[in-house]
Amino acid sequence: MWNLWFFGNDRDKIGPYRFISPKFDLPNVLCKTNISRTNKVINAILDIAVEANQIENRNDVTNLNSQTVFDFAFPKFVEALYTRPSPRPQEININTLANKMCRNKA
Repeated sequence: MWNLWFFGNDRDKIGPYRFISPKFDLPNVLCKTNISRTNKVINAILDIAVEANQIENRNDVTNLNSQTVFDFAFPKFVEALYTRPSPRPQEININTLANKMCRNKA
């Protein structure tokens, strides 16, 4: 999802997901909810990278640094959400992470 968010899929001629307009591009509430959750998770990961000076701002992710930024920030993001290791780390997905973010704020 990370690379699709920033770069899309050239082979299938799909633009970056970050440019999806929920109002015009998404057909139903579930799709709109999913893009909103994805946006929140991606931005939280980016904020970690910015705070640690891995990138200057959220728009500084490029093909050259994308994997490095993700590899640095994602583990810190998950660690902040889960005080204990997730019992099923292979099942962590965008919706799970977004829901955990909401629960942790409450």
